Amino acid sequence: MDRLKEISRVLSLFVGPSQVTELRSLGGPQRPKAAHFKGASLDLAAKWVLQQESTGVKGVYFIPNPLNPAKFSLEQTDVCACDLDIAERRWFGVDIDPVRPTNAPATEEEKAEAWRVLEQCRVVCEGPEGGFSDPVQCDSGNGFYLFYPVRWPNDEASTERAKRLLESLHERCTDGRATVDTSMFNASRIWRIPCTLNTKGVEVPGRPHRYGQAFGLEED
Repeated sequence: MDRLKEISRVLSLFVGPSQVTELRSLGGPQRPKAAHFKGASLDLAAKWVLQQESTGVKGVYFIPNPLNPAKFSLEQTDVCACDLDIAERRWFGVDIDPVRPTNAPATEEEKAEAWRVLEQCRVVCEGPEGGFSDPVQCDSGNGFYLFYPVRWPNDEASTERAKRLLESLHERCTDGRATVDTSMFNASRIWRIPCTLNTKGVEVPGRPHRYGQAFGLEED
């Protein structure tokens, strides 16, 4: 797999040509780094991702919602966006992780439990009560993400809406084996970039570090 092309392709699912996104690397030998790219320059963004991976960072992340382009110059580093910097909400995200020992990657069996909860979340979100459709599904390496396209203003009402939705999914779908993260509601929330290596936790036999992926997508 050409990871440069694959990372660029996955980012293009979220970042329109004129949209500005933030990439952020965490957990490396140096302090966190941030960079900003337009959707028209995602090949450069993918190169930045691979360069950061090569330094031994624990993960490389992005902000799916569009940043205010007037504030962020392209490829500006080390200036991280906050909620007020988001132009609007384009995505409602759901993070599902298996219950597992602290500081440990998931086993395949534990990931299967997270997938089962993802399927339950889809039933709720895409049913009459939720009204969502056409999600992008992502494997984070240890669990799974669901991203539903939305067009919400970046305001307090939308933040409360996202928070209530996640709390409802947690109550209805979480069990003792996998859980919906209720903290992922703010507009500038960063998410691990699919196709990057998840090195969170200590790798041991049966609990490997894995590359994420995006799947279940309709190709143009």
